[in-house]
Amino acid sequence: MFSQQNLKLDYKPLKSQGALPEIFTKDIKETVAQEITELSKTEDLNKSLKSTYLTAANYEIEKKIKSGNALINDEVTIYINEIVDIILKDQPELRKKINIYALKSSVVNAYCYDKGYLFVDVGLIAHTKNEAQLAYVLCHEITHYVKQHNILGYIHNEKLESSAEGKTQETLLLEKCQYSKEHEGEADIEGFKLLETTKYDLVQAKDLFEVLQGASLPFELVEFKKSFFESDNYKIPERYFLKDVAPIRYNANEDDSEHTHPNTAKRKAAVEQLINENNSTGKLTNIIGESRFDYIRDICRFEVCRLFLKNRDYNSALYSAYILTQKYPDNIFLAQTIAKCVYAISLNRIGFLRYNKDSYLDGPIHYLEVESYPQQLYHLINKMPDNEWNILALNFTFRKHKKYPEDRVLNAISDSLINLMYYTNCDLETFDDNIKITNVSPYKDSTSYYKNVFADLFSTDKEFAVKFPRTVGHEVVAPYTPKSYKINKFTKKMRVVGNISSVMSLDPFYIIFNEDGKQSNYIEADIQQQNVVSAIRSCAEKQNFRLVVLDPGLIRSDEVNKMNDFSVVNDWLYERMDGRDNEKSRVPVFSADEIRNIIDTYGTSHVLKTGFVVIAGKKKQYIFYSVIYDLKENREVFINQILLDGTPSKNEAEAKICNLFHELKTGITK
Repeated sequence: MFSQQNLKLDYKPLKSQGALPEIFTKDIKETVAQEITELSKTEDLNKSLKSTYLTAANYEIEKKIKSGNALINDEVTIYINEIVDIILKDQPELRKKINIYALKSSVVNAYCYDKGYLFVDVGLIAHTKNEAQLAYVLCHEITHYVKQHNILGYIHNEKLESSAEGKTQETLLLEKCQYSKEHEGEADIEGFKLLETTKYDLVQAKDLFEVLQGASLPFELVEFKKSFFESDNYKIPERYFLKDVAPIRYNANEDDSEHTHPNTAKRKAAVEQLINENNSTGKLTNIIGESRFDYIRDICRFEVCRLFLKNRDYNSALYSAYILTQKYPDNIFLAQTIAKCVYAISLNRIGFLRYNKDSYLDGPIHYLEVESYPQQLYHLINKMPDNEWNILALNFTFRKHKKYPEDRVLNAISDSLINLMYYTNCDLETFDDNIKITNVSPYKDSTSYYKNVFADLFSTDKEFAVKFPRTVGHEVVAPYTPKSYKINKFTKKMRVVGNISSVMSLDPFYIIFNEDGKQSNYIEADIQQQNVVSAIRSCAEKQNFRLVVLDPGLIRSDEVNKMNDFSVVNDWLYERMDGRDNEKSRVPVFSADEIRNIIDTYGTSHVLKTGFVVIAGKKKQYIFYSVIYDLKENREVFINQILLDGTPSKNEAEAKICNLFHELKTGITK
């Protein structure tokens, strides 16, 4: 049993524990071969289609499990398994076939493959109101498995495509969606019947659809008060706040003809009818216990904050952390998260951090697109001028730094915000360092309201008085990544500093795409990927190169720590590569504070991501891709992408990889 985190003080990101499941150690090709052999012995008329589905499904499940986002034997996964134990207590054989994992995703969703692998996003758990609602979600997904909806849907859609002559794409889409909606409706009804066999409150099945209807909203709606960012000598003008926020624009009866799920009004009505036919006397909203549910939901909410940071959705991360501070005002993780958000927004507004078409978001969301209480915060972010926002950010962060003086994150960000004062068109002489001047009539001009914001710090805090710039020409230090560094212009040109003799090799890849751009030939790609891994090991040894392999496919069942380390580095890369084409930004990484521990553990800050992408069209081509990141300096030190004709032979692939290690050790010209 896990000892619960003390969320009043801090939060530590979710980690996998214990022994890794068999799927990590078993060769997936053997699994596919075994299942196809069993299928071939049957009289099934859809053998060919099912064979294709089984191959793709097995590799998709393996990819999901080994993504670094699936959690194994952690407290959230253990909890949802306990709920399934309750649901299937009278069906032990079915229970053995269900494999359940929590997934580090902020999306409000859950899904099940026909092989019995069920994934629940922490974003969904963060939104649920009680254990019974979560139980109904699990009942719904178990029904998908029992009814084999995935494979039936695949066969149906493939047959539609093969007999599509004379049909428009719109007609095909409508037919596919209708078939999917029938399965979803069946999962709702049969899932409810499964819930009936438990002591869970059936009414919560209906209420769950209200949760799903609000999936695009934060996990809770709390009024945002401007006092949150204010201090004794700093009161934010009312002009930055709306008198009224926009109402929630629910549309439960929306047109669902082109959706895979019925609209929530239909789903809710169908379940409500079943509830009316049942007696809910003595039913419970929580069987395992309310306090346990509240704790699990809260750590999922904390994780959602981190995931929003990973996705560079700083507004959502900020509002989510604000919600949690109402319950946990002294939690240092929340203070760090909010500091990271306000700092990232400052960097974005002055051009040091940018979004582009490849980013998870195209850019900050405008307040007019936001509903309910969060709109107040978005309005403040949209309307406050750059210099004033930086003042707000510095005021919040430095005071949190003084509250937690030993915390390096708050210290580094507050230092960077102090130095960013030069880049926000702020008149540094505006600030009054006389603590006695506190009764200036507010808002008469643009500087009145904040001129005394730091007056108490100038008078009583030597650190602030020394660090705060009073003259122009000071050198900027920004942005915070795991450590501060100087901004310089970044280029995408291939470059190597030379004398790199050790790297972490992160999950080498070999992917085959068909002419339609869809991934294909999974087994062949798997074989070739193993060859790439072998070549990397062999070439590294020949070059006397120290190689650390962080590959989920090669991790032993007792190496769960390596799996966690892989997840941390993968998250770092995900955030770092989002919008990496920006020429003036190194994209600060905020979601992976443990990266320093990774560097110390493996004795290198260099991460290698390499592999082959094969385009198996009429003209066969392939891309050999290699990039090396320096985790400590937050920069790419090597980028190489070569497009060649044909497909790479084993010898050609090994030659390119050996040449890569040679270049890293000896250095190349820009």
